[in-house]
Order: sequence, then structure tokens, then C-alpha cells
Amino acid sequence: MDILITEKILRKFLQTDANLATITTSLCESGPTVDRVHKLIDDNLLEIEVITNRVDCASAFGIAREANTILNQKGIKSQLINNPYKTKPLINHQTQRISLKIDNKNFAKRFLSVSVDNVNITESDQETQELLKQVGQRPINNLVDLTNVATLLYGMPSHVFDKDKLSLQQLTLREAKLGESMKLLDNTKIELQNGDLIIEDDNKNIVDLCGVMGGQFAQVDSHTKNILLIVPVYDPQKIRNTSLFHQKRTIAAQIFEKSPDPNLAPSVLTLIANKITEIAGGHLSSSVLDINNTSTTQKTIDLNLNWLSKFIGQKLSASETKQILNNLDFIATESEGGLSVIVPEFRHEDINNKEDLAEEVARIYGYHNIKPVFPVLKSGGVSNGSIFNLERKVRNILSTLSYNEVINVSLISQKQIIDCDLKIDDHLQLKNALSEDLKYMRISLVPNAIQNHRNNIGFSQLCLSFFEMGNIYFVENKNQINETPHLVLSNNSGLLKLKDDLNKLFSFLNLSSHVSLEETTSQPAYFDQVNTAKIVINDIDVGFIGEIKHQTITNFNLDKPVFICELNLEQLNCIKPKITYQPISIYPAVLEDINIQSDLSLGEIYSTIKKTSDLIYKIDYLNSFKNKHTFRLHFISQARNITQEETATIKQKILKSFS
Repeated sequence: MDILITEKILRKFLQTDANLATITTSLCESGPTVDRVHKLIDDNLLEIEVITNRVDCASAFGIAREANTILNQKGIKSQLINNPYKTKPLINHQTQRISLKIDNKNFAKRFLSVSVDNVNITESDQETQELLKQVGQRPINNLVDLTNVATLLYGMPSHVFDKDKLSLQQLTLREAKLGESMKLLDNTKIELQNGDLIIEDDNKNIVDLCGVMGGQFAQVDSHTKNILLIVPVYDPQKIRNTSLFHQKRTIAAQIFEKSPDPNLAPSVLTLIANKITEIAGGHLSSSVLDINNTSTTQKTIDLNLNWLSKFIGQKLSASETKQILNNLDFIATESEGGLSVIVPEFRHEDINNKEDLAEEVARIYGYHNIKPVFPVLKSGGVSNGSIFNLERKVRNILSTLSYNEVINVSLISQKQIIDCDLKIDDHLQLKNALSEDLKYMRISLVPNAIQNHRNNIGFSQLCLSFFEMGNIYFVENKNQINETPHLVLSNNSGLLKLKDDLNKLFSFLNLSSHVSLEETTSQPAYFDQVNTAKIVINDIDVGFIGEIKHQTITNFNLDKPVFICELNLEQLNCIKPKITYQPISIYPAVLEDINIQSDLSLGEIYSTIKKTSDLIYKIDYLNSFKNKHTFRLHFISQARNITQEETATIKQKILKSFS
């Protein structure tokens, strides 16, 4: 997430004699990266990159807090001023109360509200308008501009409604229902989806698309006299889903989806409410509504100093480490062998273990101050049994067979799991997924392989052939995750073409004489029950080959069937074929056709024929009709010419095997 702030509002919270160059350099070395500095007429504009898990830095105050710690660490005198957390809570003695019903307490971690009456709506002062224009926002009026500036200053979005347009007997925060719609402040009308968070008044008027954008129904305009101010903290996943679905990537949505600190909300409400009465007149006309659904569990992490020194590559004393952490608002106390560290609540989403603490210590100490040391490594070549050798061979042969290699991420969506008829409970779920599309660890390469065909549906009239090698993930027990390398081949050209390519691959790996395809009823759920076979090598099940069932093809909106072969590379790598040199015979080969009537599979027939005589060195399949199959046998000897009588005897022996 990139934010824009000016030097003036940064220094509103940071008191230091350091010049801007020193501040930006220090931030880049140990904190948020300052990508660019733009010179303005009487100010400077900073473009700052804030990483996803540091929403506490997505404001002028957050950047000032980081800069203060880093400058002091470098011996540059600095002080954090105007700390919003030290603001006294808003207290008034109004008896009027605002009533809000939240359908599910998980929808809002915190929700604060207060009403202000007899306000005057005007244009903002020139300084405020200029600030908003500098950061790429459009000035609207004094109250709306105030909430936008507050977001810049504190990183906590807020919203104001025209109270007279609302039926305030009871507001309701709930999930939208399919078929509902609303008009937003940007003058667009949207069709709501299931799961969108909205606020409606007592007359069922939808007034807010929570965390994303307000509605036009209760918009503050030049006629507004009484307002309702809210400062909420919503469910981050719901806000992200809504923002992405409706393509409304507002600043508020980008902050709410990263879980800002609920404990900052009361201070922001107080600061905005007081500023409203200062610039727009009016008076507080209700008591403060404060719905707090956050847990107050204290998070404590033990930090062993010997481990810390080895982990970051620098020996630090207990006092140095303690000072760094305390300057970052942690509460560090010495304990046996190290420190006991209490994590501040505004870092609860970010700091979870000792490695996170080590990162904080290392970056404030300064990565540039840690002496580089070459790690002690043992050199050695890759063993012949390495899986990498097998992957290299597979990659070479498949590329010559006109297959395109794809590399997909190891995460899939819930929709892909359901579309492939797999079980969600079989998949590992990420606790803090970046998006709903990257939430589960894959247990098969097939969902992504089918998705590759869906992504190339515009070229479906062509012969598409893909392959991927990658790990799949299973939980063997609560503490161990099993990663297994797999290979998947896919095409839209037909099952026979896929089987032919598989035979060529096995031939290249010197495994073709050991392979058989067998009927199965234990195929994965996405395979067709009829057109699927199990691949067996030396009595070891190594995978499946077959057609993806029609329902799965329909789920992925494909217009052509897809054929898949999935192999376990780990098992394949354990099979070591015995390779022997056999010189080319100086005697000619004898070719004979044979017709066999049998209900066995072609693979079983092939194996039976091969075992009949050592003189048979090659078998070609020609055709079948019902249960009658025709093969061409190649006879050859290293010692002599083969006679007609010998081939006839061998053929009789073969036929007798199937009688």
C-alpha cells in the first residue's frame, strides 16, 4: 500500500532538528520505504510504501512514530508529539442515545458514533483544500474534508451522515442480500452481493457500503444542519471482498482490510468531534455510542538473547535489545536467559513470534550495522538419485513433445476445490490469506491444470498441452506437513494422444517395459469413472490417467474436454530400472501378427505375451473389435535365424495362455 503525506503534517507529530533528507534516509534504512520526494511551493510531498502487515504506518502519525524511534537509535534527537492515544476521551452529558444493532459481532471489532447538531457546511479553509489536492483528493466541504484529513493524519477512516435524512430509531449493520442495490457517493449504482456489509436505517434505507464508500441517501451537503459521525473498525476480510468485487479500492477499504487498531478509534472520534465544533460550530447532541467487540488478551513473547544473536548475526546486550523494543512501544522486561516482551495492541496483527521480534530489533539496530559473514556450507554435487535429476529429464522430454511448462502458485481457492469435487477439510488453510483466491494449500496439481485451460479458453481451438511439476501438501499429524513432488500433464487433444506422450516419457526414463495401466475405482473425484486408469510400475501405484468428468468441465466453464495424467514424482524417483546393454542382432527380425480373444485389459495382455518367450523383443498393438485384439510380434535372436516353426510354437503357446 502506498500513501502520500506532506512534510508539514509529518512534523505535526515529529519534533526534530533533522532535515528531510536525514529523515527519509533513516526511514529507508530501517522502516517504511520513501519511494519519492516531490518538491512543492512551500512543502514536500512524500510517496511512502507501507507493507501489508504494517497498517499502523499508513498515516502521518504512524510514519512519525517509526521515524522517531529510528532517529533516536541513530543518536539524532527526536520526540513524538501530539500522540492521539493520549487524547482524553470524549465526555458529554447528553441523554439522547444512538441505537445500533449489529447482526453479528464479528462484523465490527469496534463501532463509535456521536451526533453533532447546528453545524454550518462551508468550503474548507485554503490550507485544508491545498493539502487534499497535494495528496490527490478532491475537496468537498468542511466536514467531509475533515474526515479525509483525519485519515491522512491517524490512519483511521471515519464518515459523516446527514442525520436529518436518517430514521434514527435504530440503525442496523448487517450483510446485504442478493438483489439489493444502492447508489454510492461517486454517483454509481451497484448491485449488492451476499456478504457485503451495509448500514440501513429504521425505514430500510441503505445508507452506507461499510468500509468502502458512503451512500448518497444520507450524503452531507450544503443544506445539512445535523450530522452523525461514525468511527468503525470492520471485519477486514469482508471489506476486502466487497472492495474487490465492486472495484472500489478506496483509501478507507485499503486500511480497513488490514485491521487498524480498534483502540485508536475513540481518540479519533474525540479529535474529529472537537474539530467539527471548532470549524463548523454546533454542539454535541448525543452520548457517545461505543460498541467494543475486541478481546483484551495480552500477548507476551519470550525472547532468548543467545538465540537472537545467532538469528540476526550480531551479539546485542540485554539493555540494547530492551531499549530498542521499548522505543517501539513494546514492554520488555529482563527474565532468565533473555527478555519477556509484551506486544502493544496496535501490533497484535503483526507480531506473533520471536522471529517477528528479532526482525524488529535487527531493522532498528540497522541491517547496515550487522557485519556480513559468509555462512559455513559444505559443497557437493547433486546425487544421481536426486529428484532434481528426474525433473530435468522430464522437463527435457516433455518440451520436445511440444508441452508448455506452467508454474502455478501452491495455493488455490475454495471455488476450485468445490469445482473439482474435493473436500475442503482435506486442505490446509492459511490463517492470514492474502485473498480468498489464495487461501488453501493444494493437495493436487489438477485444479490449477484445469484452470490453465480455462485461462486459455480463447485458444481452445488449438491443441493445448501443459505440464507442471510442483509440491502438494498433506498434514500427516498436527505438527508435520508432508510435501510431495508431483507431475501433471494435460491436453485437450484426446486420451490416446496423452497416453502416447506418456509412453514416450516412460520410454525415455527406461520404464516402458515395467508400466501397466489398470482399471480402478479409487480415482480422484475429478476424473471420469469410465475413462480413467491407474498407472502401475513394478506393482507400485504412481498415478492416474484419464478424462476429467463432465461436471468438473462445466464448473470451470470449458467448452472442450480436458485429459489429465497425474504422477507422483517421489515414487517414480524410487523406481530404479535395471539397464543392460544388448547389441544389435546381426540376424534379421521376423514379424508375425496374432489375434487374441480376451476380456483382459490391453496392458495385461501385453504383459502375458512378453513373458511367453525371450525371443519376443517388441510388441505393436494394431487394433481391436469388441474383445478381439490384434498385435504384431517382433521375434529376434542374437545367436541364429529364427525359423517358422519356432514362431508358430510361440504363437500357439500365447493363444493357449488366453484359452
